Amino acid sequence: MKPGRKLNPRLVVFVVLVAGLFVYARYIRNNNYERPTHFELVMSRGVRALDAGKLEEAEGNFLSAADDLPSPPAKDIRRGMIAHNMGNVRGQQRRLEEAESLYREALRELDSTKTRNVELEVAAVLVELASVRLARYDPTEAESLIQRAIEINERLLGKSSSIVANNYRALAGTRLIAGRPGDSVSAATRAAEIDGYIDSIRDREH
Repeated sequence: MKPGRKLNPRLVVFVVLVAGLFVYARYIRNNNYERPTHFELVMSRGVRALDAGKLEEAEGNFLSAADDLPSPPAKDIRRGMIAHNMGNVRGQQRRLEEAESLYREALRELDSTKTRNVELEVAAVLVELASVRLARYDPTEAESLIQRAIEINERLLGKSSSIVANNYRALAGTRLIAGRPGDSVSAATRAAEIDGYIDSIRDREH
């Protein structure tokens, strides 16, 4: 460029934009970034509403997410995710029979997929279904469901996970209701051991 010649401002802006787009494209490629789907966005809104206790809003989002799915009979883990969350809605509404039906539907849809995240969701459904069975006076099935959740979570998260500790606490409560205080104590003791281990790790980190 000749001395004294001024740069065209529009050209400068264009070059900067192109360079920025190039960097952004490389970032996306390197990080395998994908924009969330409509299903993921709506489900996320539904879960946030559910956590905030806004049950009608949560239900509306979950039903909207269902509109994205193909018609049965094709299995789809997304259908299982919707059934799981709708079960949580019905559980909070104390509509236990409907909640149980939805949790069982979620297990049918999710159980055939053996990826880590789906198995962890299966474990969560098992514990929630157990709480419904316990509320409906069936501690025997509730215990079986919790034990299955413990097996999954120990295998995927490790035997010293806080989630596993919570599972053992649920197991202790279930056994106590079933009239087996000795077995309840053993489960509660295992939960306390995990809590103690986690606390010791935290103490060493500080």
